[in-house]
Amino acid sequence: VAAEQLPKEFDIVVNVQGDEPTINPKHIDGLVSDLTSDKREVVTTLATPIHSLVEWRNQNVVKVVLSASGHALYFSRAQIPFSSQKFQFDSETTSSRSVPSRNMLSSFEQPLRHVGVYGFRRGFLKRIPFLGPAGILENEDLEQLRWMHAGVEIKVRVVDQVGPEVNTPGDVQAVEKYIRESQA
Repeated sequence: VAAEQLPKEFDIVVNVQGDEPTINPKHIDGLVSDLTSDKREVVTTLATPIHSLVEWRNQNVVKVVLSASGHALYFSRAQIPFSSQKFQFDSETTSSRSVPSRNMLSSFEQPLRHVGVYGFRRGFLKRIPFLGPAGILENEDLEQLRWMHAGVEIKVRVVDQVGPEVNTPGDVQAVEKYIRESQA
């Protein structure tokens, strides 16, 4: 287990997944701050608002729904949150490809995209290999659901803006362009 190889003085570990090459270092600092300010937290991650209907419908984009305390209730590749009432998009919304906002439907939460960055306490990293299986993991193919199935709460820090992520080979060009423009 990699956690065993870490020097003992490191209690917090940050994992930046390869599909997030444009992550803002300030967002990483925020994850660490969430862990250092509340010793009860063992896992933290990031999310950002989804503003595009295309992005909300994209199964490569992982969505997250939060509790009132800012912890993840569920992660999914499906369109969540979803209202049991029928969505009725007006022509302006449909043409702009925006997702429903709180103004359009009062019971609808702002959709959030999960950002593939985690802050962990070292002790939790040691537990991960011993967590039991979770059937829902097979459906969604999202490892964090196994942690939640085992009772682990995941604190989610919502950030306003993140750079593009790489979910498909076609996303690489968008990321390269973003990096070039941000360095100019």
